[in-house]
Amino acid sequence: MRLRNNCTDMISLPYAMNSNLRILYTGIYLPTSARDKVYIDALKARGHVFDECVNQEKGLAKYWNLHRQLVQKEKETDCIWVGYLSPAAVVVSFLSSRKKIIYNALASAYEAYVLDRGMYPKYSFRAFLWWTVDFLSFQLADAVLVESQAQLEFIARTFFAPRRKLHVVYTGVSESLFHPDATVTKKTDFTVAFRGILIPATGIEVVLEAAKLLKDEQIHFWISGWGQLQAKVSEYITSNSLTNVTLNTLFLEPDDLRTRMLSAHILLGQFSSNSRLDRTIQHKTSEALALGMPYITRDSVSNREILRDKENVLFVTPSDPIDLKEKILLLQSDIALRERLGAAARVTFINKLSQVVLGEEVAKVLYTVMHHEHRKNKN
Repeated sequence: MRLRNNCTDMISLPYAMNSNLRILYTGIYLPTSARDKVYIDALKARGHVFDECVNQEKGLAKYWNLHRQLVQKEKETDCIWVGYLSPAAVVVSFLSSRKKIIYNALASAYEAYVLDRGMYPKYSFRAFLWWTVDFLSFQLADAVLVESQAQLEFIARTFFAPRRKLHVVYTGVSESLFHPDATVTKKTDFTVAFRGILIPATGIEVVLEAAKLLKDEQIHFWISGWGQLQAKVSEYITSNSLTNVTLNTLFLEPDDLRTRMLSAHILLGQFSSNSRLDRTIQHKTSEALALGMPYITRDSVSNREILRDKENVLFVTPSDPIDLKEKILLLQSDIALRERLGAAARVTFINKLSQVVLGEEVAKVLYTVMHHEHRKNKN
């Protein structure tokens, strides 16, 4: 494996936390997802400068074009940031440039496409291909951001990734969108809101079963999402005459989405027994905490890294609609508990997931990567 040049050639040495870097963002998706944007905005606020090198063409041609762009921009770059969902771009970046590579992985593509969504059989060629791409991305990047300590352990074990390269940085949200708003009026009917992709891992079937158990109560379920189980969800609602459930499958503008979430009384997380949920802290969790909303989700090792049952969340047993039903009834009857959980959720967000906090964590990773290279060269 070839040696990489020192990325600090064009900045004063030794590298300091407040040194401004020229960072090249690359990948196959624009940095509009909160999973990249929150970190990038935080780093920009600290004085770092970002340039973009993204190619969204279909097929393998996009990687060749990425290579050409990276070669052209290398002299103007101090280091490279590879975006979320772009593991192959790590390989391209390594082959195209000698700059340090920070990969915002969160999780692994193999985990998402094979273990989570079941798009390919576990022992198929496609599964092996995704495992290989992930393996290479974790080996070739100089630093890898992952979403939880539980995820770090899984990636280190499954892909033989060096632990020194793995850094836990939690996922934030766009704070201009997800924030409390006292002007939003709560629904007249007690409303429970669930939003997310309708796939088995979300546990949408558990939510529907809980709604069925509560169909005679004064509780309304607002479900917003689309995906793999969309037809099945719609059929379940119709066949069980769930008049207490509203299903929205249309895209909602951000302000409309925020208002609808805040107008509910409870937000719901994930509820399946999928083992991946023991390693992830779902993005909707960050949204609920940012909004300062009472939140119910499944118990997991990863969730316990930032959440405490009955303090800032209510946990339920995975795949247990009866437990979910009981927790919803508890919050319906206890206004004080709802208010306490919502207030604690907001404090948790400010202390652990805000842009300021996450920006500090990512800046530390950058410092570690850049300063380590300087010390190695100096020695």
